[in-house]
Amino acid sequence: DGYVVVSESGQYWQDHFYETVDEAVEATTKLDATTTVYFALHTFSDKTKGRKKENTTGCKTLYEDFDVDQEKAAKGKAYFTKADAVKDIVRLATALQLTPTVVDSGGGYHAYFHFDQTVDETTWAELSGLKRKVVQHLGLKSDPQVNVDAARVLRATGTHNKKSDPPRP
Repeated sequence: DGYVVVSESGQYWQDHFYETVDEAVEATTKLDATTTVYFALHTFSDKTKGRKKENTTGCKTLYEDFDVDQEKAAKGKAYFTKADAVKDIVRLATALQLTPTVVDSGGGYHAYFHFDQTVDETTWAELSGLKRKVVQHLGLKSDPQVNVDAARVLRATGTHNKKSDPPRP
């Protein structure tokens, strides 16, 4: 249902398009050895059009990014501890009555709420917007740039967060 994208960060994003998830996983493992690597959460129809919202063909998950960062937490924009972030992930899951997959990003957690079926970007945007209202109502400190971005990339499981020295798995 579209291309799977693995992205390298650096001065500019470099997106790599793959036909299968297996190809993307193999590339992710290789790229992680030398660069910071992320994966796109949705599929894209045309690799010449890039990883753009309007090129999104299939959406299978809603997501949130819960950062644990002392500096951001002091400003009310993140969590002081991973335990506090987990408590709010549980609050969100309870409110949505959905069970997330939770991944340690090396600097907090990503929570994924998977769909049984692929939806189009318009449907996803509506559902994501509703979820965002729940997040705001609950006063959660998830990253507001992440949760309604159909072309978003997040850290791939098994890779390293290289924002710290040494990098964190």
